[in-house]
Amino acid sequence: MPPELSRAIDWSTLRLADSALVDPHLAERRADLLFSVLVNGAPALLHLLLEHRSTPHAHMPLRLLGYQVRTWERCIAHTPGLAELPPIIPVVVYHGASGWTAARSMPELFSPSVREFEALRRFVPAGDVLLFDVGRETDEALHDRVLTALGQLVLVALKNVSASRVSTEWIGRHAALIAAVVMAPGGVAALEVLLRYLLETTEYATDELWSVLRSELPTETLETIMTTVERWREEGRKLAQAAWTAEQARAAEARGEARGRAAVLLTLLTRRFGPVPRRIENRVQRASLASLDRWAARVLTASSIEQVFE
Repeated sequence: MPPELSRAIDWSTLRLADSALVDPHLAERRADLLFSVLVNGAPALLHLLLEHRSTPHAHMPLRLLGYQVRTWERCIAHTPGLAELPPIIPVVVYHGASGWTAARSMPELFSPSVREFEALRRFVPAGDVLLFDVGRETDEALHDRVLTALGQLVLVALKNVSASRVSTEWIGRHAALIAAVVMAPGGVAALEVLLRYLLETTEYATDELWSVLRSELPTETLETIMTTVERWREEGRKLAQAAWTAEQARAAEARGEARGRAAVLLTLLTRRFGPVPRRIENRVQRASLASLDRWAARVLTASSIEQVFE
């Protein structure tokens, strides 16, 4: 973040934004957060987006501009008579191993002939993106950038996960940082979330992770974290099983409905045109619900059974 802007932000006022202002598209993404904050004494919004893609989003400035427009519309709807819109500062944290190579502002999405013609460029939104390209930073540089132990640990974890460098040796090297996180207010809960992320995004074996942490953390703390993470994993398995069961039930219901409609259509065809040829009967029995409905609508007007299926 530019130093001038960072100095103008009253960080003590940073709060999660009112849920009424959050775009439904953002609400579905746990990696997107919208904060309210005072900048130079005026209300503003800070949109933090953690980009998990392994390659940069080619049209990120446009995507963020869409979020901004919808957020401003919600500000107007939520605050009747609003005279001044709050600025929205978009911050993208990217941790792809290859670094960010896509556009960082709206003008970059247009041809040089547009960017270089001032009379036309004035109609192109600036759409600047504050990009934090974690993958291009060294672990030491990330430590220097962030004041809190949790912030440092999260950033170095993101960087090394994307490059597949999270290992037993890596965790041991950052043991002091992990211990500092645990000692901070809310640190245990924060570490639980980070460890869950590591287990879900790497090939790290759970037993291996616990064996490394056992030598670095107090037994009581480690047991608390293990219990929580394992509970999350079990809940995830149950949700996946429930989703699979529901999908199977829907599929079975659809198959049963299709068989019933096929039987009705074959009855109508027999009454209208006489015995149904085997090839048409097979086609009807394998058809989708949409096809069955379409053919049934043609039975009364078709002059021959072949015309029903044209």
